[in-house]
Amino acid sequence: MFKRTNCDIDTPVYNDLLVEFMAKKNEIIETFTGVKIFTAGDFCEARSWNEEVCKNILDLLSSNRDRESCPWCLISRSCGECTYGARHLQCGNTGSLYNVIIDRIKNRSKDKYSINALVEIGNLIGETKRKLAKALTNEKVKEEEKNNPIMELYKPLLLLFMKLKNKILFRLTDRNIFNDFDYLEVGEWSEETCKDVIQHLDYKDDAHICPWCIKLQFDCSNCSYGDRRGKCDHPGSRYKRIISDLNSRHELGKIKSVIIICRLVDSFKKFDITLDELKGKSLRIPKL
Repeated sequence: MFKRTNCDIDTPVYNDLLVEFMAKKNEIIETFTGVKIFTAGDFCEARSWNEEVCKNILDLLSSNRDRESCPWCLISRSCGECTYGARHLQCGNTGSLYNVIIDRIKNRSKDKYSINALVEIGNLIGETKRKLAKALTNEKVKEEEKNNPIMELYKPLLLLFMKLKNKILFRLTDRNIFNDFDYLEVGEWSEETCKDVIQHLDYKDDAHICPWCIKLQFDCSNCSYGDRRGKCDHPGSRYKRIISDLNSRHELGKIKSVIIICRLVDSFKKFDITLDELKGKSLRIPKL
């Protein structure tokens, strides 16, 4: 009746929480009576419920009455429609699993066991409610992030760096060090990766102004840029040809100017600057 959707199967947060509650309640009941209140068939059915149903059950859980800690009581419109009752007899039936458990709780040291069992279940419901509140908060945060995606700052900054570096090298050598495929690949990198590359840009050597060298921690074996344009240490690679042209013209030092753009990243930590303002600053860099 209550089937999961494909989306629910990916991250069944509330379903997992409900099944966890049932398993712990089972342990409590078994400790006091020697009988489990939920069987494999009950867990199997609960696992088939969708996230919305499970969330509603968790929200309605209460220690005020027995029926308010029973998932089936909380979702069944009447006892006649209760699938749990169909498996174990309806709770009002003398021989039902529910009545067997209640009788055992009452008969073992009278009030002592009855009170302890209720306290344990009450504590379990309180713990489950706290987990539910946390899950609801996480769901709200994810929904807000979905509706208001985090603005990408480092990726456009890294692409801007690459385009300016390309422009400089083309002026000096008539060669492009980056092509459309390179820009497309970087466009698929995560914001965190682009941030790491930006923060490690430096002019210690050529590798420290190459996004791929930084991203791969200077390991050429898996470099996709090298696969397209030739590994940097290969005599015929794009890098070697550009370096050869630059060295012959003694113009390599001009690339240092591009690093100014990367240092703007520090502004994110010190000032409240929007992306548009950042772009405005980058456009005011002296012509190279």
